[in-house]
Amino acid sequence: MKKYDLVLLCVISCMYAGPVQFFGSASAYSELYEMEGAPQLRPNSTLRFTLNPTLSISGMPLSLNLFISSEESNIRQALNKWRIFLQPSRLIRDMVNAPGFVFSISGIEIGTCSPQFTPLTLSGIPVTGGAFEMNPWILYMAGAAGRVQRGVEGSDSTVAAYERTLYAARFGFGKKKGTHLYFTFLHAGDDTSSINPYVLPLPGDSDTVEVLVPQENFMGGVEVQLTFGEHFTVLSELAASQHTRDIRMPKLVLPDAPAWALDFFNPRMSSSFDYAVAVRPVITLQSTKIWGGWKMIGPGYRTFGVPRLRTDNLTMEVGIQQVLFNNGISMSASYKNEHDNLIGNKSSTTYFTTYAFILGLNFMNIPYVQAMYSPVQQTNDSLGIENKDDILSISTGYNFELGGLYHSPVVAWQHQKHNELMTQNNYTTNSFSITENASFKVPLNIQAGIGVTNADYDTTQTRILTIDFGVSYTFFNRWTNTIVYGHTGERERGIRHALRFNSSVPLWWLGNANLLLERNLFRGDNGDDYNKWRFISTLSKNW
Repeated sequence: MKKYDLVLLCVISCMYAGPVQFFGSASAYSELYEMEGAPQLRPNSTLRFTLNPTLSISGMPLSLNLFISSEESNIRQALNKWRIFLQPSRLIRDMVNAPGFVFSISGIEIGTCSPQFTPLTLSGIPVTGGAFEMNPWILYMAGAAGRVQRGVEGSDSTVAAYERTLYAARFGFGKKKGTHLYFTFLHAGDDTSSINPYVLPLPGDSDTVEVLVPQENFMGGVEVQLTFGEHFTVLSELAASQHTRDIRMPKLVLPDAPAWALDFFNPRMSSSFDYAVAVRPVITLQSTKIWGGWKMIGPGYRTFGVPRLRTDNLTMEVGIQQVLFNNGISMSASYKNEHDNLIGNKSSTTYFTTYAFILGLNFMNIPYVQAMYSPVQQTNDSLGIENKDDILSISTGYNFELGGLYHSPVVAWQHQKHNELMTQNNYTTNSFSITENASFKVPLNIQAGIGVTNADYDTTQTRILTIDFGVSYTFFNRWTNTIVYGHTGERERGIRHALRFNSSVPLWWLGNANLLLERNLFRGDNGDDYNKWRFISTLSKNW
């Protein structure tokens, strides 16, 4: 049997398996960019292509996500991505004769995956490999494996990195959105043979220092969630980690530790051990929601599954949200306090305290109002640091018809005051803006806005004036053209002029075409002028 016959047979089998749908989207993006009078930090031209087709068989989607960019380079981390995603849980049970556990598979990913375990273990990092998640009956299983960092040779123009591989597993009992007990294990490590050692000479010395060393990470955790109907939920998490800063260091001697544990985790003289704990209760009573949180992350805790996790930090928070009169009034208030130096190994401790009060009024036939007040305070017990910011913002708007036009005006004001012990760093800013969007009964739209920002510093004052005006018109009910002019003037700094033209039109079966031409001119009071051009063309297709 030829391969074409095999493909045809597969297609026919899929059609007989049930209703077949094929849909998705694709787009091609190109950009030309030129900067005169200032450093050009971006390439002159950029090309990007995305493809997102989905084949649905009896309600089960099989998706492909592909992203390709001309910005891809081996001297930095990967930009190009691809992923195949299968969701058996969305099968229509009445139309497919499959075992029950198949419907419990939430997803199977191959390619550049985005596994989401917990905020303390694995979250927000791309894994080039594979991942899956399933929750049959009361059992839960999830896993991910692949490369999270590719090897990049070190140089003056690159950020050196060892190739890093991650393996993670999560298993336990209970439904993910209900009461459950889950265990998590993660291992990630660098490949010492992926790049050459990156060394730099010491200043004023003939010796060298190794800038980058290979690392390793083990992490284990447990998550418990208790759910009592729709009214009360408490989620708790405990995780412990071993972080080895240099895997070439001698092994750590622990006489009381089991031999199998030493062989498996392989701790070394550069290893550190620590833990993290988080508890988050939520109470929901009709239109009232109350939540709290307590989180402690030790200074030595580290997981390569969340590389930007803030460590050496204790956070406590509480909040309440209330909705009245069918969402006509919404109110919320929250408090958050955090500090570092949990084990006293630093010479000082920094404290952060944040409050937030939000009020929303949204009734029929009257202007809506949104107001927010948020004071933030930072103090240090020995460095003499005491900063406080008060932020207050109010906005209002109303949609109405007058004189054959549909109006959407918005008025906004924001106030920020910053105070420090060193008064030369204090400042106060006040921003006021008015925007108006008017739509005619013909396909004509006019938008205009004006804004003023006054900033008062200890010894100086500055004012920024912004003006925007734009017109949009649709020809033949399909070809939309928009032109916008923007003016920004800052006292003792300069003036910026921006002109933008955008044109969008559907091209029959080819899809939607969009062209953007943008010109920016800056004339500085100190002679620091620059000109910037951008031309962007996009062709997108949905089917």
